[in-house]
Amino acid sequence: MVSRNPRETVFSLAPNFITIPNPPLISVQSGNRILTLNITPPSNNGGSDILGYIYAISTNGGRTFSSDSGIIVDYIFSIPELINGTSYVVRVNAVNSAGNSREITAIGIPMTIPNPPQITILSRNRRLVIHITPPEDNGGSAIIGYRYNISTNDAVAVAYSGFSEPISEIPIVIPELINDVLYSLRLVATNEVGDSQEVTDIGMPVSDSECNSAGCAILPEWGNTSSAIQVRVLL
Repeated sequence: MVSRNPRETVFSLAPNFITIPNPPLISVQSGNRILTLNITPPSNNGGSDILGYIYAISTNGGRTFSSDSGIIVDYIFSIPELINGTSYVVRVNAVNSAGNSREITAIGIPMTIPNPPQITILSRNRRLVIHITPPEDNGGSAIIGYRYNISTNDAVAVAYSGFSEPISEIPIVIPELINDVLYSLRLVATNEVGDSQEVTDIGMPVSDSECNSAGCAILPEWGNTSSAIQVRVLL
């Protein structure tokens, strides 16, 4: 308010400009065929309440995007029906009455635990050799390795040891076992998300002499038919 004289009062009003908001901040969390977005509202709403957020996705590194979604008012929401193992660029804009903010982007890859592998147990002197067929579906994340545990096959109580650390080299050789003892084995495939469902089997280490007398088959130990290293399998 500006007073020019006692009889005249003039009011000075600042203009109320509304502009687009600043972009929000986003983080992306991966799930099974989904990406979940966590949004932090813009630091400046442009002088108008934020109406919500719109997003679009790209599977070619951001060169082209899908159509924009409708306005979403939630701060946390999921983008469904995606393909595990595919890299998505997610573009998000905040919206107020003046329009859309500048875009902000993030990258996410949907993923889940892998399918279980398949295993074959071969018997050898004081050891078992585990041949592994990798999972048909790795869940969208590369297999880090395989973890196993074993126990003696006791009909009263099966006490398993703890799972091993992930082992990337296959086949897996489990040493220092007792010949003619039946062992139960559990094995999982592991990726960035976690462990697959367990697969189980049994195996019995046998001495070379026992194997020879039983007429064992001769198989490559390392899954290579040209390998000179062999393992006897009890028939």
